[in-house]
Amino acid sequence: MSSKNIGIILAVIVAIAIIAAAVFLMSGNNDNKTEYTVTLDLDGGESPSVSTSAGWTYDSEAKTWSKKFGSGAELPIIENPTKADSGNVRYKFSAWNPGLPSVVNESKTYTAIYTTEYYAKILVEDQYGVYFWTEGVGETIADVIANPGPGADFEMTDATWGKFVNEINGLASTDDFSGYWSLYSYKDDAWTVSELGVSEMKTSENPVVGFFYVIAETEAPYGVIAGGPDKVTVPPVSDAKVWDGKTDGTTFCIQSASGLFLYISDATGTTMAERFKAATAAYNVPFEESKRGGISTLFGIGSVPKTDSEGNPVVDPDTEAPIYNYWAQFGMFYRVWDYMSTSLANTNANDFAQMAIVYGDGGMGSASGLTAPVYYDGKNLRTDTAMILVEDQNGVYFWTEGSGETIADCIDDASAGVTFTMTDVAWGKFVNEINGLASTDDFSGYWSLYILENGEWVSSDLGVSSLTTEDNPVVGFFYVEAETEEPYGIVAGGPDNVIVPSISSAKVWDGKTDGTIFGIQGESGLYFYINDATGEKMSERFKAATAAYSIPYEESAYGISSIFGIGTTKKTDEEGKDVYSYWAQYGLKDGAWAYMDTTLPNTNANDFAQMAIVYGDGGMGETVDITIPIYVSN
Repeated sequence: MSSKNIGIILAVIVAIAIIAAAVFLMSGNNDNKTEYTVTLDLDGGESPSVSTSAGWTYDSEAKTWSKKFGSGAELPIIENPTKADSGNVRYKFSAWNPGLPSVVNESKTYTAIYTTEYYAKILVEDQYGVYFWTEGVGETIADVIANPGPGADFEMTDATWGKFVNEINGLASTDDFSGYWSLYSYKDDAWTVSELGVSEMKTSENPVVGFFYVIAETEAPYGVIAGGPDKVTVPPVSDAKVWDGKTDGTTFCIQSASGLFLYISDATGTTMAERFKAATAAYNVPFEESKRGGISTLFGIGSVPKTDSEGNPVVDPDTEAPIYNYWAQFGMFYRVWDYMSTSLANTNANDFAQMAIVYGDGGMGSASGLTAPVYYDGKNLRTDTAMILVEDQNGVYFWTEGSGETIADCIDDASAGVTFTMTDVAWGKFVNEINGLASTDDFSGYWSLYILENGEWVSSDLGVSSLTTEDNPVVGFFYVEAETEEPYGIVAGGPDNVIVPSISSAKVWDGKTDGTIFGIQGESGLYFYINDATGEKMSERFKAATAAYSIPYEESAYGISSIFGIGTTKKTDEEGKDVYSYWAQYGLKDGAWAYMDTTLPNTNANDFAQMAIVYGDGGMGETVDITIPIYVSN
């Protein structure tokens, strides 16, 4: 064999060896090339992690998703799938069966497991056709109304035949059942009185139910006089919108003449009229706007003359003008309602976090007809503060505020320039003195505690330590003069005997000391402070200060005509001489009060850092009767 042939043979042998080695190496690494298929059965649900863009393949016949992974590869995190409602069934992801591995080592199918909940939509409608929708989940309707949507509250009563709904959002059954809540089922597009109670009605069989308030005869045949689906306009179920509880923008509380209330909200628009219109549209509340941007009708109900139980027109006792029922507007101030004289169109959209729209006579300018609560979801409002009114028997008043769990805590933490003195007695703490005005030894004069409820000042049965701040956002201390023998009647002072300021006008002095601090002291000795830094004359500065803190003030050519409606009066002294009481002025000079011969218009604004305006005889040109302290900031 030639050397050439031998070389060729050797080359072939080497090539075969190389190929064999390569085949051997490839066969030795087969484990690294093993692929496994992960299959996901989402059972009708969807997951953002599972899609064709993420490399998954959908099998439309098996309705599964699959993807191949190399052996030992990490399985990407699969976000929990969600499954759309079906009828009145809601699905909530529970787990994977079997559980998803972190590393892929086998081909396997994993199925999403869901829990199921039945939910029901509930229509609530009063005898006037004012309504709202709510919803909830549970096995029975009783379960649903035990935990309804935001702003809905059902009170149930246990009876021998089971549970029944006694009250919904402020409208309760009457003691004689001349008015009560009647339960209806909704099937085949018709409302039918239910023969079952709320505990027996299965949510799975009753996706829609209604509570209709009816007025009925109390004797046989117990016929329905008003209310119920045959006597009011019932909204289509397809239009049902449930308030979601959002509190951004403005929350509107609508209260019917029956007392039933509901909430809606919106955050759009620049005026309150635009915002209210948007809110009613969003929740399908029937609303017609007036030409002036106010309310023409709600639920088809507009302004009508008010009548008594016999149908006679009700007139204003002072003017004898007819009184009208209409949709009155109230704003929320310090977690309570107060009447609004401005229209929705003339109110800025961001002026109020909450408003109430109430059908009635407007409480004659107060919130007395408004019983619906300010909406509170546990976090949208601060509930550890209280606004406190202090007013003496002559109508001199100021506002302060504090924070804490109880009113006692709040007055311990009162704002600048306010001092409460409390006394401990067997039944608890009571306020003995506020800013220079103390209870008398025989209690012919004392501080009486009131709470503001639905626009009315009501005497409190509880002491300051027992009144919680959360439930009592506005309280008042009124100094009263009373008889010391039975019946211990109030002679002077208290909300029935003095002009009480509106909560909407409440302003608390912030303790600022720039400009001039004015200490105002009434004839009773009660004092308070305000300040201002504007104007060139002291009269300008005092006028600005009283305006800033909503103090009733009338200016005269010489200075002060009246404060709190109190002007100059004449009295006779012990010697039979005529003495005039007026608002005397004192300036702070060399660390003490000095009587001022000059009037406010003739005093430069920067002449005094502090002034005292004291009602009395002016000390006959001296400062003998002034007890108001010079203000010292903490």
